[in-house]
Amino acid sequence: LIRAGMIRAAVAMLGVHLEHSLQTLLQQNDISNLPNREITQRILGMGKMVQMLTSAKIIDQKDSAMLRDVISIRNRAVHDLKEPNKNQAEMFLQFMEHFIQKYLR
Repeated sequence: LIRAGMIRAAVAMLGVHLEHSLQTLLQQNDISNLPNREITQRILGMGKMVQMLTSAKIIDQKDSAMLRDVISIRNRAVHDLKEPNKNQAEMFLQFMEHFIQKYLR
């Protein structure tokens, strides 16, 4: 999608993948302390999930900061009229590759 110039779509799809990845980490590490985890994970925003994972020391501080950056890019892509640029999309993609290798493999 990035190569095809569909930057907003690429960032939105990466955002969906990121959200699912964060939910997976919460579930794998049994971090959610509310009774119904499935509902809890749907209610939590990505920022809150990152905060919980960072507080539990599942995600390190450097990756936590990068997560906040890519979440911001995703939010702008989905909610703002101005489209993210190719560099932002490529950075998001590279970070996702890193994140998956480090935390989900």
